[in-house]
Amino acid sequence: MRKFETLLLLSPELTADVRETLLTTLTGIIERENGKMLATDHWAN
Repeated sequence: MRKFETLLLLSPELTADVRETLLTTLTGIIERENGKMLATDHWAN
């Protein structure tokens, strides 16, 4: 299986709920296309 790395930059003005919703949506799209999220790394200021 090929592995890909993606960096997603979000506005720091977004609330935690909005950030989680975006991540959940992105994960859903990846899984729908038979992909798998192996890890996430949340960076904070």
